[in-house]
Amino acid sequence: MQNKNSSSPNESNPGSRPGASVKSVFALLCGLFFFVPFIGVIAIPLGYAARREIGRSNGELKGLGMALAGIILGYLSVAVVVVSLLVILTAGTGLILPRRPLPGDPYAVGSLRTISTAQKVYTSTYPEEGYSFSLEELGGSGGSPRHAGLIDQGMSTGQSHGYWLLISGCDHQHYNLEARPKDPGKSGLSMFCTDETGLIRKAPPNAALTECLKSGEVL
Repeated sequence: MQNKNSSSPNESNPGSRPGASVKSVFALLCGLFFFVPFIGVIAIPLGYAARREIGRSNGELKGLGMALAGIILGYLSVAVVVVSLLVILTAGTGLILPRRPLPGDPYAVGSLRTISTAQKVYTSTYPEEGYSFSLEELGGSGGSPRHAGLIDQGMSTGQSHGYWLLISGCDHQHYNLEARPKDPGKSGLSMFCTDETGLIRKAPPNAALTECLKSGEVL
């Protein structure tokens, strides 16, 4: 007849040790593959489930350390996935992080605005001349159509902060104005253009002037 005071399995086998939670083992194994998308992530729910299971086992299961390690590696896997997606989206495309303008770009736009204003003043001051045919005429000491003094000396040489400046296609009613980077990609990212309308457009640095004036991005 069975003894009513018979001991539990652990008490009858004092040398036995609690076994590891299967979930904690799988959590750790999945976590070790944190560099593989979505496999490492599985370690997170497995790790939490293992911790709950071990807590309810009254000491019959172990593996809290493996469960915790799996959870940590699982979150590391999430970070790897997020960083990888950001790299894919941004590498060479600028979909999330557009390329910032180089230092010369805003100066080139500012130069075109200054020269456009100078052209308006020039043709109003010297109506018989129409628009100026050269930047040199817009510079100088002032007081004459050949040295109008409407732009600074540096700009009148056709250069501005890493950009070449050029007037072309001039007559009494029309003119074209462009700014191109001296070293595309280093001194500037784009070319800029305008005409007698004063509307400034942006295009790739090697685009033709006619292309820029016709289909360039309006600023």
